Amino acid sequence: MCEIFQTWELSTSDDWGREFNAGELFSCKWHVKEENLKYLDKKITVTYYKADLKTQDLNTIDKSKAPLHVDLMSRNNTFSPSMIDSLQPKRVVHTLARYYGLRRFVLLQVVDSQGANLNNQSDFGITSFLSSIFVVTAELNWSVPVFLQIFHPTWCYFVGVGMTFNMRTNFDAVSLHDAPERMRYLSGLLKIFKEKVPHSYEKPAIVSVQNIYDLDEIRLKVPMYVPFDLNPLEARVISLSQFTALPHGYFSDSKSDIYAIFTWPEIAENTAIDSELQTQFTPSKAHYGFVQLMSHATSYLSSCLTDFKKLSESKSTLQSYVGRYFSNTAAISDLEDHSPKTKLMKMRSAMQQENYYKLYKETEQQSQKKVPGPMTDHVLNQMLYYLFPDMHPEKPLFPYETPQRDPHRIKSATPDSLVQRLSCLLATCNAHFGGERGLVQIWASFIKELRFLWDNCLPIPG
Repeated sequence: MCEIFQTWELSTSDDWGREFNAGELFSCKWHVKEENLKYLDKKITVTYYKADLKTQDLNTIDKSKAPLHVDLMSRNNTFSPSMIDSLQPKRVVHTLARYYGLRRFVLLQVVDSQGANLNNQSDFGITSFLSSIFVVTAELNWSVPVFLQIFHPTWCYFVGVGMTFNMRTNFDAVSLHDAPERMRYLSGLLKIFKEKVPHSYEKPAIVSVQNIYDLDEIRLKVPMYVPFDLNPLEARVISLSQFTALPHGYFSDSKSDIYAIFTWPEIAENTAIDSELQTQFTPSKAHYGFVQLMSHATSYLSSCLTDFKKLSESKSTLQSYVGRYFSNTAAISDLEDHSPKTKLMKMRSAMQQENYYKLYKETEQQSQKKVPGPMTDHVLNQMLYYLFPDMHPEKPLFPYETPQRDPHRIKSATPDSLVQRLSCLLATCNAHFGGERGLVQIWASFIKELRFLWDNCLPIPG
């Protein structure tokens, strides 16, 4: 353990930098180092937590003061945020930093061969580990406090020690299985702390109080929108100018949590009244108050794109979804040679393109072999209209934009292109229209249409 601490250079206090800015400790990034040790049948995990504070020349720590005590007495980290953003796990602050406002500390976690955490019944007990920590800290005299985690991690029970050049600071914890009624108020809590202090002081203690009220949650009632799956009444709500081939909206379990927070900073204990009979800590008498809101919104679009991205790791083949019909080239060629579209293709040279699309539509009504899949013909045709609007001039709902000629654009596609529309449809089908089987169905249908245009030298839209 001594070698690990010397490698981490915990004995130096010259690089602690400056004092905190307000709330900075709970919003900065943290550097974490970890080492594992074996002792008898126990596994000891030693973890070093260090806050990454931006360098500033203002409010540098006086070298005559111990950095540990400067952090403990700082007014800018008295209260940690009431909520932790779970979407930014790198910024989740450790419980010890929230308890004491420390920028650096070491944590020891002990687990035996059976997976049990350190407790009073352990063979090599709590006192033995604490004695070892006290000996090592006294020998090396480092400025970073060391903590030992006791009981299950969900208890958040820590004891530790911090050494300075002329003082040792003990970090103790009090655990009550069943707290008396008087201990649930500030007056009872202050009495517990006074009993733990070995000396009596004439001056009153300074305390800060913060009350957090958990208000009723707000449900996000934003309906999910799925393209190509709307009834006529719903279709009127979506303007064609705002049409997108991707689903969006929020799932039904989306909500927002609201907290009302009231603070009384640095008041003398003899003026603080809080007991079973009366209290002065009511919202109307608070020095400061504010509201925090956190949204837990599960976006349908984010879920759709995340699942679509995972398909890059899929090992399934097209043949496993649509059978030999799609993968057998000979079968496709034989089908096309006898189809009405192929007969029409041979007459194309004497026709204009617009008339050709019209006759193409008429031949499309004749019986053809359908690509197997979960989507109905109606939904599948709507998607093909979206990809190839020129083939369906009677329904010009999704025409491609005609971009200005740009000689510098050689390989890049326009914002509204066939590739972009196809990508949106593939993601939508994977999320809402049958999963991977629906995705393969629209892909196979797209390949059929594209093959027909290519073989007949027809322009490919988009």
